[in-house]
Amino acid sequence: VCFLFPGQGAQKIDMLLDILVAQPDRYALFERANALLAQSLPRPISQYIYPAPGFSEEELARRQAELN
Repeated sequence: VCFLFPGQGAQKIDMLLDILVAQPDRYALFERANALLAQSLPRPISQYIYPAPGFSEEELARRQAELN
């Protein structure tokens, strides 16, 4: 199964979260991506896609900007 997110700006915080909740064994894919990108990013890619919750508008905007 392949998921395609076309174009720049198609990414969003918590994308694919419903799949990971329903099938937590899929998180192994993110662990592999974390390992493959470890030398390229300051922190794991999964922390950009699934950051710690934020509740203010400013925090939500900052989290989305980091992912973009």
